Amino acid sequence: MTPLPFVWPYALLFWLASFWIFWPEFRIVRRAERSASAKEAKSLQVILLSQGIALVGAWPLAWVHALRFPGDRAGVFLVGVAVLVAGSLLRRHCRRLLGSSAGLLAVATFVGYNYRMRVEEGALLAAIGEPYLQFMRTRKRLIPFIY
Repeated sequence: MTPLPFVWPYALLFWLASFWIFWPEFRIVRRAERSASAKEAKSLQVILLSQGIALVGAWPLAWVHALRFPGDRAGVFLVGVAVLVAGSLLRRHCRRLLGSSAGLLAVATFVGYNYRMRVEEGALLAAIGEPYLQFMRTRKRLIPFIY
């Protein structure tokens, strides 16, 4: 059975929605390519290559019957497209609202998570004691080898 993104009229809806969803991403990548240093350009290439490999690898899985979501194919398809569109709208809304404040958001998020990690570590130390203290001495909290 052919997946619905390749069956008319579902294909039209899917490909139009996909184009609308990913067009801003292409513009962001083009802007990043123009302004990137050599090191940044290399990391961008690695990210794009890995995403491309994942996308190409995922398409054949649409034909594996055991991996299909049970239920009404058309209904599940329409819900999936609606979720993609809603996610894109949310991303665009957040980008528009945050603008240049995204750095501030990253710092605030890090501070919040750092506080939460310390609270959880305190609870684990109280519950487990010395074995957990030894474990903490040999591990980084969030970023391997760094923090």
